[in-house]
Amino acid sequence: MGKYNFMSRELFDFEGRILKDENVAYLGFTNSKVSFFCKGKSVRCFIKSNITEPVNMAGLSVYIDDKIIDRETLVIDREEGWYELCQLPDDEVHMVTIFKLTEAAMSYVALVELEICDGELVKGEFPEKPELKLEFVGDSITCGYGVLGEPESEYTLREENGLLTYAQVAADILDARARFFSVSGYGAFVDYEGNIEGNVPRLYPYVNWFADKEMLYDYKEYVPDVIVINLGTNDSGHIHKDWVQEGFIKSYSSFVARLKEIYPNAKILCICGTLCDIMFEWIEKAICVCEERGVKDIYMRRLPYHNVAEDGMASQHPSITTHKKDGARVAEFIREIMN
Repeated sequence: MGKYNFMSRELFDFEGRILKDENVAYLGFTNSKVSFFCKGKSVRCFIKSNITEPVNMAGLSVYIDDKIIDRETLVIDREEGWYELCQLPDDEVHMVTIFKLTEAAMSYVALVELEICDGELVKGEFPEKPELKLEFVGDSITCGYGVLGEPESEYTLREENGLLTYAQVAADILDARARFFSVSGYGAFVDYEGNIEGNVPRLYPYVNWFADKEMLYDYKEYVPDVIVINLGTNDSGHIHKDWVQEGFIKSYSSFVARLKEIYPNAKILCICGTLCDIMFEWIEKAICVCEERGVKDIYMRRLPYHNVAEDGMASQHPSITTHKKDGARVAEFIREIMN
């Protein structure tokens, strides 16, 4: 029986903004993941979390050799404890991947120790990663909020799944890597309640502000070719106010300009519309401010308002069908701007 921490670069392959502190690796943002090779009978992991109530418990999905195991979402329902991740099918070497399906704002998954029962970790060759790198910056839509829920389901992370989002669909269509930075309820300037602290640009410089409010992110770690910004839906409920209009244009344009400073070669695609069709004039105004400042390679594309009658609804959010359609649209948008 072998026990391991998650600090070895040779044995573990991480994807996403991963906060690492004192030999603990935190899976925070949507679809962050870790892969490793092992052989033995089963795999267990000692996990800590910051859950505050049942509806906010983080969810994981476990894959063996790129195939999901036959089990529902693994819910992290304790502040700390051992969880069985999977039973291994034979004595051969297998690649195991742990996906965090839920968002960073509600709960994290702190991976403390890995145990291979009657076996060991094995140094293996991880699959070659796609060349095209995407980053998706957004709100609950990008998180996959409620995607598994009934039309009027009440909030619970049990119905959130980042692997079913338009962003993941687009990345899969394009055979691209995808990194998520999304927070439910947040906007480009104010959150859905109108609070100016609830904006995504304020949190972007941190690895995972919800787990550590001081550790800054190293932008050199992952340099995207395309950044997709899907913000504005939560701002829209307050955009009739003059101060929100002014603040939105300033915050959105400043954020886009800052992203271009960080990633000068990246193309930035600004989208909106699935749950909100009134923000385009304000996004356009923000983009015009950027262009007047000489910021280049900024694009805007409109997504159609979700067709509830035809495609259904999930927790008052886009359905799986809508996510699939939007994912195909976004993939096509990216193809257009890359040509």
